[in-house]
Order: sequence, then C-alpha cells, then structure tokens
Amino acid sequence: MLKNLLDIVPVEALQNKPVGIVAMGGSPHHYLADDTQLRQVLAWFGALVAPTSVYLTAGDFRDGKLASEPACTDLLALTDTLVTLMRRLDRAALGPVPLAAKFA
Repeated sequence: MLKNLLDIVPVEALQNKPVGIVAMGGSPHHYLADDTQLRQVLAWFGALVAPTSVYLTAGDFRDGKLASEPACTDLLALTDTLVTLMRRLDRAALGPVPLAAKFA
C-alpha cells in the first residue's frame, strides 16, 4: 500500500516538507530496516526527515489503543520536532530540486 501511495503522490507533496517516521513492527529488532529504508525514499522526494523516528510494537498497545507511556512521549517529541522544523525553515534555501522531480 505504501508503494502505491508513493507512486501517485506528487513530488511537491513532500518536497521541502518536514516529515517524521513512525513505524510499527513485530519486534524492536527490526526498527533500523524501516528507518533506513523510509529515509531513503523520503529523501528521493526531497522531504526534510526528522533526525529521529518512533518505532512501535504490539506491546505498545492495549485494547487497540496506544497505552505505552514511553511511546506517547516519543510521539509528542517527534511532533514537537516537526513543528519546530516547520516554523524555522526558509524554504527558499533548501538546495537543488529533488531527484524524483528531475526524473519525472
């Protein structure tokens, strides 16, 4: 489903936009795969990816709701980071056009 979304999303939707990675997996042992792969894809679109990400597992949820205090704290910190990036950006000074726009 993610690939389909990325196939149809226009480059401008992510270009120069602050983006945070939130992923979920079966165990904490796989967090790096999600983080590194998503960073590369988002960079292709020219997104400004926050330096840290949030990785959740089934253990963070109870009765279908996020119940882990550390996970909630991490999500709030990521949100604060994205708001800070958005407020401080000078979008006119963000470098060349992203690769996805060059090959479109």
